[in-house]
Amino acid sequence: MLNKKSIFFIGSITFIALTILSIIFYKERTCFIDIAFHLFYILKDNDFAIQNYRFGAFFTQLFPLLGAWFGASLKSITMTYSMSFVLLPFFTFFVNSFLDKK
Repeated sequence: MLNKKSIFFIGSITFIALTILSIIFYKERTCFIDIAFHLFYILKDNDFAIQNYRFGAFFTQLFPLLGAWFGASLKSITMTYSMSFVLLPFFTFFVNSFLDKK
């Protein structure tokens, strides 16, 4: 049975590897149908592109929107958008691992 420390270590290594992969393969993730469409509207309107009442997309769309507000390059914005799909679950894992009292 794994203890809390080893689960945190394995999870952290996994999320770090996924973050590195999201940086390497950012074009494959962000230049495809839905994400490219959302990114276009985020940059065009300088606002969130919430469609079909998917309000959870607020968290992932916050990254490219902040990049646009601060004048980041398109490459940086697409990389952060790609990373957002890993960083938010990583943040949730991080918070839950500290809230777990077992």
